[in-house]
Amino acid sequence: MGGSEVLWTRLATKLIANGDTVAASLFNFGWSPQPLLELESLGLQVFRRPDQRGKSRVTRFCSNVARHFLEDWFLYRTYKTVKPDIVFFSNGSCFDLSIPVYSRFIRKINVPFLTYLALNTEHETLPYPRMLDLRYGFQSAASVIFSSRRNLETAERQIAGNIDNAVTLTNPPTCTEYPEYPWPDQSIVRFAMVARLNAKIKGQPLALAVLADERWRKREWHLDIFGKGPDEQYIRALVEHYDLQDKVSFRGYATDVGQEIWAENHVLLMPSLYEGCPISLYDAALFGRPAIVSDVGGNAEFVLEGENGFVAAAPSVPSFSDALERAWNAKGELSKMGQVALERASSIVDMAPENIVYAQMQEIVKNGRR
Repeated sequence: MGGSEVLWTRLATKLIANGDTVAASLFNFGWSPQPLLELESLGLQVFRRPDQRGKSRVTRFCSNVARHFLEDWFLYRTYKTVKPDIVFFSNGSCFDLSIPVYSRFIRKINVPFLTYLALNTEHETLPYPRMLDLRYGFQSAASVIFSSRRNLETAERQIAGNIDNAVTLTNPPTCTEYPEYPWPDQSIVRFAMVARLNAKIKGQPLALAVLADERWRKREWHLDIFGKGPDEQYIRALVEHYDLQDKVSFRGYATDVGQEIWAENHVLLMPSLYEGCPISLYDAALFGRPAIVSDVGGNAEFVLEGENGFVAAAPSVPSFSDALERAWNAKGELSKMGQVALERASSIVDMAPENIVYAQMQEIVKNGRR
């Protein structure tokens, strides 16, 4: 799960444990991840909305007239059924509140709401009417929660306005404990890319293009790609196109992040095109591993050039190539950088950020803030 899913599921668990009634309105994907099943067993009420994504073009076209009505109806029906004291939006993207179904919904409800934004794009803007909807959504919220300062500053530029009700917190890390794994043998430098296989966000093709260069073909390295996602076939095809099959392995979804990923690998590669501040970056650091990242989202707020990793100035092949080259030239220092990464993460990362959100919600409901 990504940062948005991890945070809301942990928050829901805490609310239920404290005796609160919690309901979730989710898309109906036809299956439920294990954390959701566990929450339902604890008492979470789940209301599933129809999902048009993945359906045939004909089906989408035929249902388009009714779609907006149905989306509004399902979401608002949940609200009227549950009669909540407060609403929490868990958004994958900063722009989500400008989507018509949500922008209409927040104008209808008469209870306070919070919105959590897992990431933000840095190079896109909205059409002016949708920008106004997004500005209204942010400024109407009791709290707007960002996962990095950079995302907040970018959002203020995107809506041409201040977000005075903003809060920044770190994404919850994956594990509750981070045992120390010995530094792996470095006769072969092992890189890991840990992210959903979504090329337009996570940028895996940038790293592959760099590693396909002739100078890298002569070096001793291996890349493990962890994750699942919509672009897996494309990324596999790109590995074949670059003739990197002997250098790159697809490892799928890791159930044990420490043992399966960081007991074996030295460095996290994160060539993202846009970000919040990803959980996998915190995980790598808490297991004592440095990172090579593109300067998007909160990446460069956490990774300090030459101290706990390396920062590519832009999410581009030349910039990421330069950063990877600096890392290779400093490969004798990577272990020390991993220790710096661990120390920095230990001082920055909040292991339970859901507690902050929970306290906010209690205060908001108590004071009746809209």
